[in-house]
Amino acid sequence: MIVSKAYADIIQPGSIGVSVTDPNVLTTALVGGVISITALAFFIFLIIGAVKYVSSGGDKAAVQSAQKTLTNAAIGLVLTAAAFAIAILLQSILGINILSVSI
Repeated sequence: MIVSKAYADIIQPGSIGVSVTDPNVLTTALVGGVISITALAFFIFLIIGAVKYVSSGGDKAAVQSAQKTLTNAAIGLVLTAAAFAIAILLQSILGINILSVSI
């Protein structure tokens, strides 16, 4: 009985979950998350394209498919780098800290 009462004092209704009151924190989390996910997707597609290329066995259609996968992965990497550069540009123009979290 005493332990459950202690827990009731610590956890208040509405205190569980994520509550973002500062839009800068939300923007930072979103930009960082999107860039991280796209970088991870690039790495996965790079591995998939390499495995397809190695396992093509000289089949021309399979080699072209692997090259297309690798090309699309490289395009994704360039777009991710461009998004990061745009985020840095917006950070300097607007004067808000988009790319680093300060708690």
